Amino acid sequence: MAQDLADLAPARLVPVLRDSDGVVIGDSLAMAETLAERHPEACLWPKGTAARAFARWMVAEMHSGFTELRGECPMQLQHQITNFVPSQAVLNDLARIEELWSLARNRFGANVPVSDLAKSYVTTTLADPEFRAWRTVGRKISYEPFPYHADKTTAPWPGPD
Repeated sequence: MAQDLADLAPARLVPVLRDSDGVVIGDSLAMAETLAERHPEACLWPKGTAARAFARWMVAEMHSGFTELRGECPMQLQHQITNFVPSQAVLNDLARIEELWSLARNRFGANVPVSDLAKSYVTTTLADPEFRAWRTVGRKISYEPFPYHADKTTAPWPGPD
């Protein structure tokens, strides 16, 4: 008897997508590939062969790498940490992310310095109406005790609420 693929997802907070045919997709990269395949008109990948290959390389590295950054800086939508001091490993992960952004921008986009691009990326993301709506929904989930950085000093989240 076939087990529902949704039952195979790890018992933690991970994304799972069930499409209109009932197919369960249990990984965010697999979801993105499935959406790109089913909706080519959305242009989720660059049209050029070289740019598309580089984008896939970046996505794969983002998806499977940066373990120190993920471990020390988990995603949470409640507040920002004011007294956080990143380890050298986290700083190395951040430098690699900026290196990838710089490579992408220099090869396939406008030649913008990485530090300005990083600032622009954050500003754009925080101001995006869809991101803000997603964050609003996410903030309705409460945790007791709050699982992230309970011992750190916090401040309100940056950007519009």
